[in-house]
Amino acid sequence: MLRIAPLTVVVVVALLVSALAQASAGRVKHVLDVTVVVVGPGTVKSSPVGIACPHTCRFGFSPGVRVVLTPHESLTSRFDHWAGACSGDGGCAIRATQPRTVVAVFKPITTSGSSTTSPPPPTTTISPPAATAGHYVGTTNHGNHVTFDVSADGKTLTNVSFDAVDEGCTYNYYLDAPLQLTYSISINSDGTFSSDFMWSGTLSGQPATETGTFQGRFSPGGGAGTITRSDDLYNDSGGTHVQCSGNETWTAFISP
Repeated sequence: MLRIAPLTVVVVVALLVSALAQASAGRVKHVLDVTVVVVGPGTVKSSPVGIACPHTCRFGFSPGVRVVLTPHESLTSRFDHWAGACSGDGGCAIRATQPRTVVAVFKPITTSGSSTTSPPPPTTTISPPAATAGHYVGTTNHGNHVTFDVSADGKTLTNVSFDAVDEGCTYNYYLDAPLQLTYSISINSDGTFSSDFMWSGTLSGQPATETGTFQGRFSPGGGAGTITRSDDLYNDSGGTHVQCSGNETWTAFISP
């Protein structure tokens, strides 16, 4: 029977332990760590596989291997940029030639529901009335009378009445008949208005037709404008046909 001396056993065991230690050290030297640090709500995965972490993870890759890292956003985040061994907001590919650390930064998406500040209410602009409501009394530059009313909302002109404009006709007894407009006139938002009119009837018992324009603009408490009239008159007794026209400026104020 073969007998082994105790010293020989010790030497063999020591050699085996040394060989195992050297083999283990050799394997460690052939693995290079890549560390990924994730900042914010997101995940980073690698190709080749090995890294898939939402926070911080590390994996050893064989020397020289090209490692591609890809960011994966969540429903509440977006990828912002790389730091460390990679930079910018594009792709990240590194070569395992030495231990490397890569930082991936994700930022949360701000939604309207997450805000505690209510939006301001819509602004409502109330425009002032185009004209001040009331009864207006005034005169023209030739002393003829002008009266009218402005509705409560300041948008309508009614009960317009004015004396005949001095048209320069040869027969003076035709000139002094007041004219009344039986319809309403709209006032624009800037306070202006204009209305063409036509009237047919008799003046001093003679057939007559009048056309013209009543226009103006309101200011606080008053208004001003022009009256234009054209007369077409007939004198049956004298067999005379007269046509004449003229215009006057007017100014009116609210009657107390």
